[in-house]
Amino acid sequence: MKNLTPLVAGLSLLLCLGFLSPNPLKSQDLMGDSLTLVDLYNSTNGPHWIDNAGWLTTAPVSSWFGVFVLDGRVFEVNLDGNNLQGVIPDISNMDVLSILKVRDNFITDLPVMPSIGETGSMEEFDCSFNLLEFDDIETVFGNGIGNLLYDPQKEYGVEEFFFREPGDEVTFSCPAGGTDNLYQWFYQGMAITSPGPESTLTLSSVTIEDAGAYFCQVTSTSIPFLVLNSKPKNLTVGACEDSLGGSYKCQEMIIRFKPGTPQLVKDSLRMEYGATVIDSCRCNFLEIWDIPDSLGLEETVGLASKKADVEETGFNYEITIGPAFDQFDPPAVPPSFFGNPPGPDNVPVAIIDSGIDWSHSQLFDRMWTNAPEWPLNTFDDDGNCLNDDYQGYDFANDSIHPIDIHGHGTHIAGIVVDGTPPEIEVMNLKAFNTNGSGSIFDATCAVYYAIDKGAKVINMSWGYYGVPSDILESAIEEAANSCGALVVTSAGNTSNDNDNTVHHYPSDYTLDNVIAVAALDLPEVNLASFTNFGMVSVDIAAPGTQILSTVPGDATAIRSGSSMAAGFVSKAAAQMYNTIPGVTYRGVKNCLFNSVNLIPGGADSLSTGGQLVETAAISCVNNDPYVFECDPLIDLKIMLEGPYDSGTGLMTDNYRTGGHIPTNQPYNISPWNYAGPEFVESSLLFASGSFAIVDWVLVAHIDTSGVDTLITYQAGLVRADGTVIDGFGGFLRPPVNKPGFIAVFHRNHLAIMSTDEIVLDQQPTTINFIDGTIPAIGGPFAMNSNAGVNLMISGDANRDGVVNTVDKNLEWALQNGTAFDYFLSTADFNFDAFINAVDKNLYYSPNNSKQSQCPYCY
Repeated sequence: MKNLTPLVAGLSLLLCLGFLSPNPLKSQDLMGDSLTLVDLYNSTNGPHWIDNAGWLTTAPVSSWFGVFVLDGRVFEVNLDGNNLQGVIPDISNMDVLSILKVRDNFITDLPVMPSIGETGSMEEFDCSFNLLEFDDIETVFGNGIGNLLYDPQKEYGVEEFFFREPGDEVTFSCPAGGTDNLYQWFYQGMAITSPGPESTLTLSSVTIEDAGAYFCQVTSTSIPFLVLNSKPKNLTVGACEDSLGGSYKCQEMIIRFKPGTPQLVKDSLRMEYGATVIDSCRCNFLEIWDIPDSLGLEETVGLASKKADVEETGFNYEITIGPAFDQFDPPAVPPSFFGNPPGPDNVPVAIIDSGIDWSHSQLFDRMWTNAPEWPLNTFDDDGNCLNDDYQGYDFANDSIHPIDIHGHGTHIAGIVVDGTPPEIEVMNLKAFNTNGSGSIFDATCAVYYAIDKGAKVINMSWGYYGVPSDILESAIEEAANSCGALVVTSAGNTSNDNDNTVHHYPSDYTLDNVIAVAALDLPEVNLASFTNFGMVSVDIAAPGTQILSTVPGDATAIRSGSSMAAGFVSKAAAQMYNTIPGVTYRGVKNCLFNSVNLIPGGADSLSTGGQLVETAAISCVNNDPYVFECDPLIDLKIMLEGPYDSGTGLMTDNYRTGGHIPTNQPYNISPWNYAGPEFVESSLLFASGSFAIVDWVLVAHIDTSGVDTLITYQAGLVRADGTVIDGFGGFLRPPVNKPGFIAVFHRNHLAIMSTDEIVLDQQPTTINFIDGTIPAIGGPFAMNSNAGVNLMISGDANRDGVVNTVDKNLEWALQNGTAFDYFLSTADFNFDAFINAVDKNLYYSPNNSKQSQCPYCY
């Protein structure tokens, strides 16, 4: 079918199709009717009609769908419910057209026709249930049509969504075409105004009760009996909710740009969405945009996240620290230098909260200060795009004075400094207003500030329930870079099991540098009745009931909550950093977890099963040799069939003694094509006995948590006792620190993989494939079960994951009796540096038809 837009093309088509009857006059009239139908087709988006059979084809006009011809002329066109869209063109030349039906379509306008046909003899014109307004119908009203049907019409205009905070003003508008119109507004189906000439409705100070759907109803004295209804105007007052009940600001989108994105690119993208910048931080690295009511926030967040210069987008979730303790008078702005003078041994604890009363006598000398910004001079002396942020910063109000009127932040600060050395100081980062409300944007900005200013501990005693914010999670994850900061979070106070579908964030993030803290009851024996818990998501318990600490106004007060419990863990962590300079957050975290006292029911409620023991944790960092390790470590153990000697329980080291072990890793060939830089430190090649080097292996860390499976490799050396080490004799350091499967490859053995994902630790995580402590996928893979020893199966000479006749005929047979070459002699299954019948008869033959069950191997 071909769409003939120009009328001349339509005329040519009709002539070619032979639309000329023996009567020249009637042929000319039929041709005119046909040209008008072509115009109707093009004007109403004919290619998208539900049924356009025959239209603009070689078929006669009488066979076109909905067209009826009588005595050589078109007398009826019936296109009801056929998805016509647009404008009905001028049809006045169809002077014998008697019936035109276009009901239930999407017609938006009718032609100006003084009369229908030469004599105004149209019997019926049905244009009801379209998108027509009064002025459209006026063009045909009273034109001599026998039966003009125009009522009802579909809802006119567009559906709109409005998002306002309580107290805001909102104006709805629903103008309809026509004269002498009367508008009446409805809310949730009930009339709220009388009919009148005004097409707008203004609500001057909205409340939660005003939320809902509004529409207007329009009548006109010029077109009787027709009542038009506008499409809804939907008003949301306050926050919106995600699929899990998390509250977020309805039209606010957080956007994180890639480093180095030019401002011109940011401005261009913002203009594309018609958005305005509400706030920004970290030198415009992170911005929050107000999205117009006409755009859907969820859709905009999704589209913007795909832009080349955008790292991430997300909702601006509402977070809370609960009701205010009291209404405190704000302290005065510091008149001169105050706080803890900066020094290399200071341990900053960032408290992201309601602010801290710097003037409190117990806190005045413990406040962190940003030395480069003193004296105050209205300039950005430290280059962080904040002027005079000497005391920290108030991100909730964009102020250099993070004053606490709420009380929560001051209470947490008092817990952290109580009884601790003067080197431990509190960094004042305000993200919550007087009523305890805050936003993910302000809290995330505070996290980045804490990172940039070198905080060792970041206390986040607050949270929300809902879908996790990727924006906040990315900031916390960045805090872990170079083992930078430990993030201590409160578990929440609603007696919720955080392992279930209702998750609490940030405590439920599965990030290595996050600790989630539950509250103990007053005897500090059991969990408090109010605290959240979770065998997986909540880690440790600490005092959280009836805690006495500082509040604004140089006073103290008793408060309860998991917020206070998090403060105690932050305090312990800070003292551990202060005790052993250079300790990593992994060292601190492991000592906190490994020194707990178990509590009743703790095994079912906490990942550690116990409560904080501060003195034991501090003692731990003094004695743990791994507290300085940043990378996770693997104590991996495997045994290879072939070199394994059941008499000694070790593997033979013929490759080492014969000088056959390559100095650089050998897995840069197919099927691995691994280009890693690993090499063996020469002194390791002189070790003997259980420490003797047997051969290279390739270790894979397989992370399936994302959309795509991520496989990272590293080469290691296996010793005679089965321990896999790096090229310098130490434990392996996996390239990523996420839970994952661990797989081991060898040049002529079948690969193995752990059955379960393994969580790695900064203290060596033991992965023992030899004794079955870590089961391998696919069930038992041992050929030799002597003394319970499991062996990786030999015989895969061509490295395809299966032992079969290809390994014998194409690999072993060609190598049998030839001189040994490490890279070519893959059929040396027993590692004696010879290819002979022993390899085939003792190793290949028993293993024929064995296959690796590892789904990610080879």
